[in-house]
Amino acid sequence: MDVSATDVLQEYFIPEPGLLAFARGTFTLLRRRGVEALNVSIRHSPADRVSSLPWAQQEVFSFVLHHKQRTWRSAQERVATWTHELIDLALAQGGRYDLPYQRHATAGQFARAYPEADRLRSLKRAVDPDGKFSNELWRQYL
Repeated sequence: MDVSATDVLQEYFIPEPGLLAFARGTFTLLRRRGVEALNVSIRHSPADRVSSLPWAQQEVFSFVLHHKQRTWRSAQERVATWTHELIDLALAQGGRYDLPYQRHATAGQFARAYPEADRLRSLKRAVDPDGKFSNELWRQYL
């Protein structure tokens, strides 16, 4: 078993008008950064009309990037760098990134991708004023 690497998923949600630009930009970025991409799946996804932090407010194409990531710190920092670039590319196309994966997004990227966060913060303060229910996502971004 190789403990020096792990497989990781990232997901980006891109509205149809930005599909081609995001696909081309992703391909270029992954090659330029030497990303060990194992697979990129693209699927059509409906709008998320239920979540407080919706991953898509309209129909989108979901790009799921499956890549190999080394486990040492310098490798993790490299992944964070090119992930920032992918998030910026998604945002430039009116898209978003998926929250459940690694928390590489900057606070600014999170705010741009999820402007509904302020409403969710207020609701959380009302129902959990002592902050008993939390996780790493809340601690980092909310």
